[in-house]
Amino acid sequence: MERVRILLEPNTKQMYQLIQVIGRPKRLYHKIWLIMRLTTVLLIACLMQVSAAGLAQKITLNVRNIPLTSVLKEIRKQSGYDVFSDGKDFPKNQKVSVVLKEASIEEALDQILKGLNLTYKIEGNTIAVKQKESRNILEKIIAQLQRIDVSGKVLDEKGQPVPGATIRVKDGKGATITDERGNFTIKNVDEGATIVITFIGYDERELKATSNIGTVKLNLATSKLDEVLVQAYGRTSQRLSTGNISSITTKQIENKPIVNPLLALQGEVAGIAVNQASGYANSGIRIQIQGINSMTKGVDPLFVIDGMPFTSQLPTNVTGSGFSGGKDPNLAGIFPTTMGNPLNFLNPQDIESISVLKDADATAIYGSRGSNGVILITTKKGKPGDSKVNLNLQQGVMKAGRFQQLMNRDQYLQMRKDAYFKTDGLLTSSPQWASAYDLNGVWDSNRYTDWQRELLGTAQYSDFSASLEGGNEFDVYRVGAAFHRQSTIFNYTDASDRKGSLSFNLNHMSKNRKFKATLSSQYQLDFNEAPIVDLGVLALQLSPVAPALLNPDGTLNWQPGPSGNSSWTNPIASNKYAKNNGKTSNLITSLNLSYEILDGLNFSSFFGYSNLQLNEFQTSPLKAMSPDAVRAGNKPSSFFNNSSIYGWQVEPQLRYTSNFSKGVLDVQLGTTFQTKYANQQAINASNYANDLLLESMSAAGNLSRSTSDISEYKYNGVFSRIAYNWDNKYLINLSARRDGSSRFGANNLFHNFWGTGAAWIFSEEKLVKSGLPWLSFGKVKASYGTTGNDQIGDYKYLNLYSPNNYEVNYQGQVGLAPEGLPNPNLQWEETRKFSSGLNLGVFKDRILFDVTYYINRSSNQLLSYVLPIITGGNFINANLPATVQNSGWEFNLRSINIKEGNFSWSSNFNISFNRNKLISFPDIEKSSYATTFAIGKSTYSLNAFQYAGVNSQTGLYQFYNAAGNLTSTPDFSKDRTQNIDLLPKFLGGFKNSFTYRGFQLDILFSFAKQRLPNNTFALASRRPGRLFNQLASISGNYWTNSNQIASLQKVSVTGGGGVADGYSNILSSDASISDASFIRLKNLGLSYSIVPNLLEKARIKDLRLFANAQNLFTITKYNGIDPESGNSNLGPLRTIVFGFQLGL
Repeated sequence: MERVRILLEPNTKQMYQLIQVIGRPKRLYHKIWLIMRLTTVLLIACLMQVSAAGLAQKITLNVRNIPLTSVLKEIRKQSGYDVFSDGKDFPKNQKVSVVLKEASIEEALDQILKGLNLTYKIEGNTIAVKQKESRNILEKIIAQLQRIDVSGKVLDEKGQPVPGATIRVKDGKGATITDERGNFTIKNVDEGATIVITFIGYDERELKATSNIGTVKLNLATSKLDEVLVQAYGRTSQRLSTGNISSITTKQIENKPIVNPLLALQGEVAGIAVNQASGYANSGIRIQIQGINSMTKGVDPLFVIDGMPFTSQLPTNVTGSGFSGGKDPNLAGIFPTTMGNPLNFLNPQDIESISVLKDADATAIYGSRGSNGVILITTKKGKPGDSKVNLNLQQGVMKAGRFQQLMNRDQYLQMRKDAYFKTDGLLTSSPQWASAYDLNGVWDSNRYTDWQRELLGTAQYSDFSASLEGGNEFDVYRVGAAFHRQSTIFNYTDASDRKGSLSFNLNHMSKNRKFKATLSSQYQLDFNEAPIVDLGVLALQLSPVAPALLNPDGTLNWQPGPSGNSSWTNPIASNKYAKNNGKTSNLITSLNLSYEILDGLNFSSFFGYSNLQLNEFQTSPLKAMSPDAVRAGNKPSSFFNNSSIYGWQVEPQLRYTSNFSKGVLDVQLGTTFQTKYANQQAINASNYANDLLLESMSAAGNLSRSTSDISEYKYNGVFSRIAYNWDNKYLINLSARRDGSSRFGANNLFHNFWGTGAAWIFSEEKLVKSGLPWLSFGKVKASYGTTGNDQIGDYKYLNLYSPNNYEVNYQGQVGLAPEGLPNPNLQWEETRKFSSGLNLGVFKDRILFDVTYYINRSSNQLLSYVLPIITGGNFINANLPATVQNSGWEFNLRSINIKEGNFSWSSNFNISFNRNKLISFPDIEKSSYATTFAIGKSTYSLNAFQYAGVNSQTGLYQFYNAAGNLTSTPDFSKDRTQNIDLLPKFLGGFKNSFTYRGFQLDILFSFAKQRLPNNTFALASRRPGRLFNQLASISGNYWTNSNQIASLQKVSVTGGGGVADGYSNILSSDASISDASFIRLKNLGLSYSIVPNLLEKARIKDLRLFANAQNLFTITKYNGIDPESGNSNLGPLRTIVFGFQLGL
């Protein structure tokens, strides 16, 4: 039952009219009427005494898909207002979703009735809800005559003008953008219409239209959809982007104790694989975006730092650790790349954001350099206001993430005896007995050393950074400095890596706001004392009964044998006394000038310069040599390597932005001039008189050239982009580029690339708003275009020769040998990319879901085609008609699970699936790649023998040959019938963030489903039975005469009787590849921000205490060294640091 209230309507024929009251039962009409008559005076008196604050009570609501009547009842309960509506017009089945916190009654009603054909009016403590009235022709004419010009000024959260903000009339015509001072004017607007103001990185504002709106202040975006997203030559947001772009910000970087900023992407971004080659300082990083496009050439993405392209590869070096970029050098038919990674020399603390550009719409504007994706790194800029000093100090430790379960002393000695005496049938009188040090008594077989714990210890991690920033409306600055030190985890050495960096950024704007200048610079100097010997691998190989490292007097123990010569190579000798030092300096600087010629028309020019210098030397002193090597006459030697990669880029641009109809048109036109120089000179110096002279090249008795390389790369391009945003609903982006590269022959110097993307934000449609009120955001998008790849090195189209320097040269002259034949028709690889996606936001963007499907086809593959020797060259670089396809899905799910009071919990989950395969290669069976690649198979795969177990009679491994018959001697060229894809089937990350008052806890897991080479049959490729340790799982499981049903073949010292060949074959079989899937706790961060009120007396602006951990633990069944770095190096280190951030 509902009650009714009778209101006096003096302009109607009836004295009283029945009006439905929301929230009251309809019963006892007459009693209510009598009571109202008798108590009218008393009610009026009481109402006059009611506090205004009572009716001004704030509204807090969080409801989803609830009937409108129920919501209005709740409004009445919280506010004290009576809510009325005409029962005939009120939509009883209308449902709404709304989230309000401390909102005024007007704000609450605006949100509740948003998108509905309803309006309201407040009189006293009464709210009347009714349908919007439709205008007749006369009223429309009057409204047209009453249109006004709306003007105002838009400011950011700090009160600074916002140029380029979009101003439009909601549900009407008319749009414009703010000028350099933040001012705007829209003409012929209905008075009372709604004006919508939007700007990237800020929340949308809606205001009633008046002739002078005045100053409008924008608030920083609270939705992930509206945060600033850096794209090629500009900025956008996830809401308005037509391309497939992912990004992370400084908040996600600062919680990770890392040296290379690329590691911050692990587990955070879908569609990208980032692998750390080892746990050592300045190790290599391999990064792949949406798979591998090129069969044998470069697969590195384009790196752009503050608009300046940056090299993806270091020159050939000796102090780097682990390969960078490219593909795994251990795979057949695939070429290795250089050690280390150039981004090791960029301070992560100076980075504001990293954007990953994936599809053609996002990358085509980079043309020939965008085939493998683009990574845009934006450094921190100053912020206007009072000068502020920021300090960041971190101190912690680093340790090996996991140890292998190796044989103990007894298991090892039993394996050695079985191999020596049983399998090989050797005797103590055999010649081999003299070198069986662990059995013949030269080594103490009663001692036991766990070499993993003996050689691998704890590294120290220290990082300190400071910055000063501030400025005013026209001049803003930021200056930063940092120091980082990381020691090695290897014991018995003081080696460490030390980095010092300086950075600055200056922004200037003229008083008329037409001229702008930005000057940025990043400089880092690195001193790396890299270990020469990888003790992480040796710790797995050394015999558990091997001698002690040091003699009682502290000298190196060489454990002489019966002949007086050393019985082993002391593993710490080189690291303790030899030097392997590298000095690297990295400078990146840029100047960006712009001038507004006319309203909306800007001319700008970018000037950039980068210089990466690498100077290193490696020594081999007498102190690191065994005594018998010194007696044999070996002399000290050194290796010197000086390399540099430097270049410049100039990029003038013209940009026009203007409102057109209900949208904004953005047109860009520019050109690029780039030159890059590379220079490397490496010298071997030998025959020194003593160790003290090893750092002097002139003191060497002999000098010989190791490497000498000088190259110049020139690039020129013209690009354009046209983007149109119609009413924040329909988006289209067109880009094109014509590139010229010095890496290609005269017949193919230039090529055209293009891309297009479009998006429809269907959640802005009226039908969707009314029918799906819970859907706060919905967008479909698609893109298609072409990009290229020119990562083949310089001069590959020419007839190249390399010098041959022999001890005795012909007539005293160095000879030349042909390296390759010329090909003036050499041209780009071309990748055609298609991508489509769906973006959804529900419940006021508390849940955001993205799904993307892509298919990329790379053709015109650049390959080195092997030639017969009679041609005079080993190969020729050519474009072959092979096509590689990468296709896959990317999923992202972000949610705000709880946000109540001082507590919040948010989650972020991403997963991506990629399939790589060669879909076309005409006549591949007649080419030199017939045994390397196969149609329909991954280009990142191995051809392997099919394992068939151990022959119980012979004790040797056996395999199925191509005919399906068992054999222990398979043919490498014919019988490798199994193709094993080594690319991950899927990978991703799962992150949870919790906040409570000043506390914040971040937990990030990364995971992958993949297969990698294992240690099942031989640890670190060392055949069981010899003087090397093995996994404990091998003990007791190898074939012997008394154990003929075994999973491993017999062990041997000599490798005779087919044993050595058997191990070689098993490592080339499918059995040596196993599941290497893993889940890793990649990052754990706990911080506490002290309440500002407690810091005011100390004049501290903010103080944050934190503890961060990286690579805490890994869940995996993989028995290799590490499922991320593979089976050749020590894996990523477990890092735990404590520190604070202080703002003054």
